[in-house]
Amino acid sequence: MTLSELRTEVYELLGEPTDLDPNVSTTRLTSIINLGVKRIAGWKEPGLGQVRFRNLFKSMYFKSHVKTETLDTGSTTTTLVLDASGPGTDDVYNGWVVKVSGEYVLVVDYVASTKTIYLASEVSTAPASALDITFYQSYFQFLTSASTLVDLNIAKPVGFVDVLKLFDLYQNAELTKPGRTVSFMSDVTQVGDPTEYYRYGNGIVLNAAVETERYFKMEYYGLPATLVNDTDEPDFPDGFHYGVVLWALWWGYKRTQENSAAYSAKRDLVDFMRTTKTEYDVYMDRSDGYGHLKVKG
Repeated sequence: MTLSELRTEVYELLGEPTDLDPNVSTTRLTSIINLGVKRIAGWKEPGLGQVRFRNLFKSMYFKSHVKTETLDTGSTTTTLVLDASGPGTDDVYNGWVVKVSGEYVLVVDYVASTKTIYLASEVSTAPASALDITFYQSYFQFLTSASTLVDLNIAKPVGFVDVLKLFDLYQNAELTKPGRTVSFMSDVTQVGDPTEYYRYGNGIVLNAAVETERYFKMEYYGLPATLVNDTDEPDFPDGFHYGVVLWALWWGYKRTQENSAAYSAKRDLVDFMRTTKTEYDVYMDRSDGYGHLKVKG
C-alpha cells in the first residue's frame, strides 16, 4: 500500500474525522502512518520473539584514519602542544592513540583553543618542537551529517538500530564480538590490525587502533525510511502493510477515548501479526529435505 492509500484507508475506517481529512492537510495523518510503519517494523511480542524483515538488513562503509601533526613549543611528558595547523575542533583526538618518539599513549582530551593534547600516561621525555607525531583511531562514533567530527567517524544512517556484523576490508576478515564484559583495557594503546569490536554508547570500539587507513563494511539493522511522497511504500513485505492500518486505527480510537474500539483494534493487530507469514516462514519451501514427513516402520 502506498502512503496515499494508507492515509485514505485509516481516514475512512475512523469515520472520516475532520481534523484528519487528507484532502485538507496530510501532515498529521502522515506522521501517524510513519509512526505505525516503525511500530510494525519493530514489532515484538512476549514469548513469540521479534518480527524481522530482510529489507531492513542494510550495509554501509566507513573509513579509519591515521593523522600526522607537528608539535609546537611547550610540550611536557603529559601534554602535547600542536602547532598552528592543529585541528580547530575540541575533542577531535579523544580516545585515539598517539605515537610520540616510538611510544604509544592514549589521548584523553584535546583542547582546540590551546592546541593541547592531554595524555593518559607519561611519555619518557618531553618532546621537542617541530617533532611529527602520529594519531591512530580505535573508537568510531555514530554522528549526524551536521556534526563537525563526522568525517572522522561514522555518518549515522537514518533509522539505524544496531550493528549486525563488521568486516575489515583491508584484511578481508570479519571482526568478532567478545564477551559482554570485555572492554579491551589491556589493549588501549595497541596499534595494528583489529580482530574484535564491541558496541559502547554511541559508537564502536576496536581492540586495536588501526595502523593503516582502510575501509570497513558494517552490516546493520535499520528502521524503514520515512514515507514522504504519496507513492512511497513501507520497506517491508506487502503482506504486513495492513498492520500499519490496524495500528493507526488503535491510535485513532485511543485518542478519542473509544476504549472498546481501541481494544478490538489492538486484538485485531495482534492476531494479524501472529498469523501473517514473514520471509523466514517460507524461504525453505523449495529446499530439499524441508517439510518431509517422517515415516515410521
